[in-house]
Amino acid sequence: MHGSTQSPAGWDQLTAALGSHGHRVTAIDLPPRRPEWTVADYAGEAAAQAGEPAGRRVVVGHSGAGVLLPAIADATRASAAVWLAAVEPAEVSAGHCPHVSQPEGVAGILAKA
Repeated sequence: MHGSTQSPAGWDQLTAALGSHGHRVTAIDLPPRRPEWTVADYAGEAAAQAGEPAGRRVVVGHSGAGVLLPAIADATRASAAVWLAAVEPAEVSAGHCPHVSQPEGVAGILAKA
């Protein structure tokens, strides 16, 4: 997921690179300027765009999307979450996020996908 001032186009190069290695990538488009939306609203929107998982799902969030990442990981039934230069919510740094069992590099997560 992109941050609050970006769009899915920011993921184009990474999407192409992962696709060339056989990964299916969906760049989620989180709507901007929705002060009335809750975390659950954003998570539901991400899940609707992502569709059903076709295997192990890894979600990646950048910038402000990192705050939403635990809820989006739950809503999309992801098995792992990656904070890529993203805001890390308190439950992650406190060790209370089920999608973070131990720190590992992106390459290690993708190797299991």
